[in-house]
Amino acid sequence: MSLSGRKIGTLMIVLVLAAALFAEGAKEAGPVNMKIYTAYPPGDESYVTAMEFAERVEKYSEGTITAEVFHSGSMGGEKETVQAVKLGDAHAVTSGLLPVTMFTQDYGFFDGIYVFKDFNHFKNVWDGKLGDEIKDILLDNNLRSMGVYLRGMRHLSANKPIRVPEDGRGLKIRTPQLPSMVNTWKAIGFLPTPINLPELFTSLQTGVVDCAEGPPSQMLSYKYQEVQDYLMFTGHNVSVAMFLISNRFLESLEDDKRAIVEKAAEEAVQAGAEYALKADREKLNKLIDGGMTPIEVDKEAFMEKARPAVEELFKTQWKVTNVDEILSYME
Repeated sequence: MSLSGRKIGTLMIVLVLAAALFAEGAKEAGPVNMKIYTAYPPGDESYVTAMEFAERVEKYSEGTITAEVFHSGSMGGEKETVQAVKLGDAHAVTSGLLPVTMFTQDYGFFDGIYVFKDFNHFKNVWDGKLGDEIKDILLDNNLRSMGVYLRGMRHLSANKPIRVPEDGRGLKIRTPQLPSMVNTWKAIGFLPTPINLPELFTSLQTGVVDCAEGPPSQMLSYKYQEVQDYLMFTGHNVSVAMFLISNRFLESLEDDKRAIVEKAAEEAVQAGAEYALKADREKLNKLIDGGMTPIEVDKEAFMEKARPAVEELFKTQWKVTNVDEILSYME
């Protein structure tokens, strides 16, 4: 190599090292501005969790880390907000369990109908081998799970009383974009119609769908009581919320900042859980006070109708496990 060539090579190495040192120094000294997305509006525990995180992370970092919360579907529905974090357009998202099935259908049972007895049953599975497997899949998509918590049991709403499955036969029901819910409600006798949450109220109001389902927090947030007359206590699904943070973002932080973000996230999840548990009964009462008539249903009849669909889902989509293994986690 000529003298001039060696000089150029040496200069390039120096420039690369200088750039790396500059970037590292900037990362240590510069402020961090986080964008937190949620499809849910104020009053919902997903919004509360996001706001709790924003307040804590700024407090613990003494203002060197800030977080702005974009809510109420301003950045799209759950799918769009989760995708934004995966791609790096946002730093974190609070949502339901849609992320579990966005990247693999094998673990869709986590958000299935009549799969889990209660939240303790769900947590036993989530904290075990099957839960670790789905967390790894999320991590492969740049999504680190910071925790899950109970939102409440999902119930059914409609403009007619539904006590047994036959009462709902042929009704168009709004469901999330989850094959497990679509297939199971179809087996029970309804006509599932996936619709994004921001469009739900208008869809119920205009008759695009006849009925809907969801936890009390979702029902109240999207004003079911203004467009639905009856509230059926089907308890068909253990509704769970989750907090996801960009793994690349976490790994880009210095140790002290990362520790602050993780601490704030852990506490925010706990705060969201406490808020959700306290608010669940209160929100049910508000729905009833708002004009919805509560209806007790024949749960055994609904479970009987749903079970063949659940069994089939384990055979065709949730092949990583089976009903017997899930039931073995019950306390």
